[in-house]
Amino acid sequence: MNMRIYIPLILLITGCSLSSKRALFDSNADQEKPKGIGDFHALDILKDHLSGEVWFTENTDCIKVQNESDVIYDGNGSIHLKWDKPEGGCDWIGMGIGWDGWSGKNLSTILRRAAIEIKAKPPSGNINSLPLAASLEDYGGKAAWLGMSPEYISYKPGEDWATVTLPLSKFSWSEFDADAGNIKQFMIQFEAAGELYIDAIKVVPYDGIGEKKYVASLVKDAKIDIDGDLNDWKDVGKAKLDGAAIMLKTDKDAVYFGGYVNDPSFGEVGDGVEICFSSNYKAEANRKQPLMSDRHFLLNTSDPFVLRDKRWSNKQVSSASQSIKRVNGGYTFEIRIPLSYLELPGWVVDHEYQMELAVNRNGSDQVRWNSLGLKGFESNISHWGSLIFTE
Repeated sequence: MNMRIYIPLILLITGCSLSSKRALFDSNADQEKPKGIGDFHALDILKDHLSGEVWFTENTDCIKVQNESDVIYDGNGSIHLKWDKPEGGCDWIGMGIGWDGWSGKNLSTILRRAAIEIKAKPPSGNINSLPLAASLEDYGGKAAWLGMSPEYISYKPGEDWATVTLPLSKFSWSEFDADAGNIKQFMIQFEAAGELYIDAIKVVPYDGIGEKKYVASLVKDAKIDIDGDLNDWKDVGKAKLDGAAIMLKTDKDAVYFGGYVNDPSFGEVGDGVEICFSSNYKAEANRKQPLMSDRHFLLNTSDPFVLRDKRWSNKQVSSASQSIKRVNGGYTFEIRIPLSYLELPGWVVDHEYQMELAVNRNGSDQVRWNSLGLKGFESNISHWGSLIFTE
């Protein structure tokens, strides 16, 4: 089978690659329930050897794919890949794995809590990056893509196999309109040249490694007086920024933010606290454009001390309450935003939303919670951290 797919080109660096296998569970009532992530049980994409679920570009001048029995991470075998796109003269090189018997796989319920993990090993040395892209193709022929950049490659203590971790939420689902609820196969696109052994490709739980996560309490009555004193915030977790700490709490009527900011230049025009969060847990976490449910607020520290809605022409949120109190070396603040203003009936417990926080001070300096120095944090939600509510 020879396929050609065109996508925006990814990255390059040292050549290497990956591999995978699948597992089909058929359990009777008296058998132990198969392992899964939520209701998803087709965890094994590829392990050991090639099978009828695997296809690859047939031109051996461009890529050679072989079973390997000596270099193994786990089980009885691995797959040895050697490719050279420029010398082979191929427009496109790839391989695909239609795991779980080529059935349609529903990944939509685990997008924010699972990743595809690949064990990869070059003939010598370590892997720093891979000139590869992974994709998940649906049965409509559309695919979501993700480049295997260095941030997804690591080594676990005591292992000489690299672990490639590809969060499902980071694939470009909305950009290519791929259906995560009906996945046909996992594919790999090869660029440049390289040689690699791959083994143990599977779906694994993923909790957002490398991303900040804030867990907020959902209570019946937050009992917070908006006076700027922070007396009502005991035992509430803090989102820490450089020289600042911000807290969040919510009840059935409103969402509350409070915190402390170290800012000797208190009162300069443009200074203040920026708060961004989503109110739709079903929205794709990797989106690069905001939705109407992605909110962005600014509390100025220059008079008047009002909360403004940056998503709606910087207008004042008249239904909100806010308070700023000058303290030694900076200020404390409290904000109350009614859920009715957000047109939100309530939060859903144990589901992931997105959130980003920023502090502006000294007239031009900005520090952030999750996106650090990345540009466009206000609109690129893929740069935000995670927000989860518990009862």
